[in-house]
Amino acid sequence: MQQQDIQSQNEMKVEDYFWIIFRSRWSILAILLVALITAFIKNDISPPVYEATTKIWIKEQDSQMPIFEDIFSLGLGRMSRMETLRELIKSWYIAEQTEMRLQLSQRPLEKHEGKFIKWISKLLGIKLNGRTKEE
Repeated sequence: MQQQDIQSQNEMKVEDYFWIIFRSRWSILAILLVALITAFIKNDISPPVYEATTKIWIKEQDSQMPIFEDIFSLGLGRMSRMETLRELIKSWYIAEQTEMRLQLSQRPLEKHEGKFIKWISKLLGIKLNGRTKEE
């Protein structure tokens, strides 16, 4: 009998858990608020990341492209030619040629600064370095 009383005193009920949460509600709310503010600032500071995918359909009669003429002059078979074309499209050479034709190295990239950082800098009177969309 005495052992049952000790066990019933040691058991915690659901109401006890709610009472503990209720007593420490300000600590829990403060931790939650700090976590939300930290996540917001991290999201605002980090530059956007874009990802794109594409599918290219190559018709057999239209597959002669000026970039690949030197490579296809070797007389490759149809399957080998398609495999070669696929690897060439994925190659670094094509990326370099695209960069040169679009003159991407001539234009400076925009510096990413989040709205929160811009707001803080205006509030504190700090001039941000780098080119932004507003300038």
